[in-house]
Amino acid sequence: MKYKDVKEMSDAELARQVMELGRERLRLKVQGKTGELKTTARIRQIRRDVARFKTELTARAAKAQGQAAEKTA
Repeated sequence: MKYKDVKEMSDAELARQVMELGRERLRLKVQGKTGELKTTARIRQIRRDVARFKTELTARAAKAQGQAAEKTA
């Protein structure tokens, strides 16, 4: 997923995606251990997508905290 698409998602959508991809990653890791995994590249893609989502959530939180600090100052 492109970062541009991530920026357009709401906080709730980002959090939901992180949870869903976490479950999928766990399922794929189990398949890898049992020898059922067909494409190992998907695990890498999930890891990177989760990082994108978490980065955007952190950036939004920092921006909101910065705006709150400006209002109180």
